[in-house]
Amino acid sequence: MPLRLTSAGKLLLLGPRIGRGGEGEIYALADGSGRAAKLYIQPDAIREAKISAMIASPAVAACPDAAFPQDIVRHEDGRFAGFVMAQVTGHQPIHELLGASSRRQFFAHADWPFLVRVAVNLARVVASIHGAGIVIGDINSSGILVSQRGTVKLIDADSFQIGSHRCRVGMVEYTPPELQGVAFGGVDRTPNHDDFGLATIVFQLLMLGWHPFSGVSRGRQVALNQAIRDGRFVFSHLADVGAKPPPNSLLLGDLPRGVRHLFERAFLPVGNTRPPAAEWVRALSDLEAGLIPCPVRTDHIMAPVSMQCPWCRIERATGRTMFAQQKSVIVPVPDPVIERLRADVANMVGRAKRHAGEGIEPPWYERRPEPSKAAVSLAGGGNSLKQSGDVAELLDKRQDAILKAERALARWRMQIGVWEVTRLLEQVKGSVAKLERFENRRAFLLSIAVAQSVQLRVTGVLAGHPLTGSRVPGVGAALIVTLARHDVVNVADLARDRLAAITGVGEKRILALLLWRDGLSVAAEKEIRRSARRLEEIRIEAAAKVVNHRVALERSVRIGLAELKNTIDLVYERASRTDTALAAALRARDQAKADVALIGSAPTALSPANRMIQQPASATITKSRKSKKGGGSAKPGKICPCCGGPMVKRWGGANGGKAFHYGCSAYPSCKGVRAAPGRGGRP
Repeated sequence: MPLRLTSAGKLLLLGPRIGRGGEGEIYALADGSGRAAKLYIQPDAIREAKISAMIASPAVAACPDAAFPQDIVRHEDGRFAGFVMAQVTGHQPIHELLGASSRRQFFAHADWPFLVRVAVNLARVVASIHGAGIVIGDINSSGILVSQRGTVKLIDADSFQIGSHRCRVGMVEYTPPELQGVAFGGVDRTPNHDDFGLATIVFQLLMLGWHPFSGVSRGRQVALNQAIRDGRFVFSHLADVGAKPPPNSLLLGDLPRGVRHLFERAFLPVGNTRPPAAEWVRALSDLEAGLIPCPVRTDHIMAPVSMQCPWCRIERATGRTMFAQQKSVIVPVPDPVIERLRADVANMVGRAKRHAGEGIEPPWYERRPEPSKAAVSLAGGGNSLKQSGDVAELLDKRQDAILKAERALARWRMQIGVWEVTRLLEQVKGSVAKLERFENRRAFLLSIAVAQSVQLRVTGVLAGHPLTGSRVPGVGAALIVTLARHDVVNVADLARDRLAAITGVGEKRILALLLWRDGLSVAAEKEIRRSARRLEEIRIEAAAKVVNHRVALERSVRIGLAELKNTIDLVYERASRTDTALAAALRARDQAKADVALIGSAPTALSPANRMIQQPASATITKSRKSKKGGGSAKPGKICPCCGGPMVKRWGGANGGKAFHYGCSAYPSCKGVRAAPGRGGRP
């Protein structure tokens, strides 16, 4: 049957169907007007009266972000069929933003600031509707549409409550406790009811889809409608509800104080006034304005409430990225001080390698190897003698001399402090790395320092606010006296563990007191941030702390460089002193090498080019004395897996995970290593 518009009597030309629900179907109009028609499956007089009231209401004109009815549609015989409204295009249901996979599919660019922006816009739209005297009633994730720019439109406006025309539908997960299980057709909805649904969707936006009443129960799992009815806000910092947040989720503590307080007020069963939409607009706008990048991952945007990035925490635990990574190139600005310090360290590294490196040789020793008489005799004895026991003994002697010389060199290097130079060098490199990391995090640290300074002042305000004269429901003079006997005398003293330990306070009054405390905290912080003079003082104070930290890090590098220079000089001076024991070992080694070279029987495995030293059968392991400085001595069981020689402590690099490991005392000729006990391997 043909359809006509009531206002003009024009024949209605329907285009394709663009939606279908339990109440009816939605068709785009084929007249190019950018409008759509909703045709009810079961139109009735109640719906007709409500749609007529909406079209006639001047309040509707004040709500351009909701698709209200614009004209009535009737059958040719005059029967009510539905209505015409503006068609919303270029938007997706808000629930597509709540799940990770659908968010990547429909909002590939969406990051956390985008979700915050959507939450601000949603609160602003709801505030405008409430300001026009209209109640939404059925706030849910299907009736809210979001564009790629984060703007918000509401659909299904024909279900809104206007005047005496009630909203007859609702979804359990967005329905406040007092309306759970109630027949909606017999209830007058209020903005306070809407405020629960608004808070729930805002929570889901900020928490990436988690519902405020869905968590891990300590006992029997509770159905969602029952959890809402019981006020089991599992993310609460104030109430013990017998459940905790889901694992690897954003937490309430990751949000600013003002937003945390609004969620507690919206979801805890204390009082009957939830935060209105206008309050959410202010708090979420403050959150959006204060967002800062994570110092480690610039695509992680967070509130400046903690030194730890919540997104890094979650991604480490799950191994999954929370948002699509935005490609950006950050060109660091060179810091002249750090550049100079880096150059100083590079110069010191070169100096250390030349004068105090791990492969340093005694400068006073001169190699003058001359073959022994025995070697000369063997060499002149002909090829048949090369297989004799004398030659085998000479080869054995050479191996033993090389091993003893390497151990003597290791002992000498430890005694003159070579390993101390290595340790100090790594410390200086680590100090420079700390300074560079600090500079990369400077803006982040300044934001955190400002937040901490504000917190100190808020605590001071609370400490000066006595409990006497409070107007907290259920808290009278008798309870205040009881609290005072337990040293709870001002607002700063109010804490859950202290209140729970006092007999007679009770859960209801604990929540009331803690909500009162948090409300005063939010008010104090707003007052502090509203004062330009006080805020500037805080910023100057925070900047001074950051600068002082930077100066301390620079000083640490310079002190380390000075100590390293002195140690290198000391090692250089010690190395110039003749060590008779080392000299004897080196002479014996070179003598043995010359002997073997003369007879021409040295196998390639024993050549100077080979760094892996084979231990002769006759070699014995000797203990080297423990140095007062540097690495330390080889202990029983610290045997090189490559050459069988003793091992010494070696310190890891500036960025290494281990404080030290064991290295062969014959380094660099032998590069055998063992992990330190309890550090990832057996000694």
